[in-house]
Amino acid sequence: MVEHVDREVASPDFGSTLYSTSPLLVRYMIRLFIEGSPAGAMLFDETAAGTERFLTGLRPDLFPPGTQRARDGATVLTAMHLGNAVLHEQLSRRLGVSVMDGASAPRIGLVILDLYEAVGGWVTSETGVQARAAVAAYLQDLDPPTTKG
Repeated sequence: MVEHVDREVASPDFGSTLYSTSPLLVRYMIRLFIEGSPAGAMLFDETAAGTERFLTGLRPDLFPPGTQRARDGATVLTAMHLGNAVLHEQLSRRLGVSVMDGASAPRIGLVILDLYEAVGGWVTSETGVQARAAVAAYLQDLDPPTTKG
């Protein structure tokens, strides 16, 4: 699964083909998400399930298959990326290009990769490691494990 996705996404034409061949479909999907329709919920769930398979295939150590962590990660990542489509007008205004134009997709894709690289560097920095530990400790305090005995 991951290898197939890697080949598709790595293609220079992936994003531009998606947007140039399906602007009406993309706008329809956006509307489904915004309106909160059952079809939008189903589409989101299917997209998140695919993202979960991707994450568990890519990093099973971080997102073990079938865990809440994998589900949470996939759900948040799906929402983050769909936010680009839902907020396309604001994104287009700030970028100075139409993000619904297939020619802009490679630019946006490169920005996303640059952001992931920058955030990845921060997450593995001393500050990022400390932040992760602090959040984990906070969550532990909210829901301490029960002891049997």
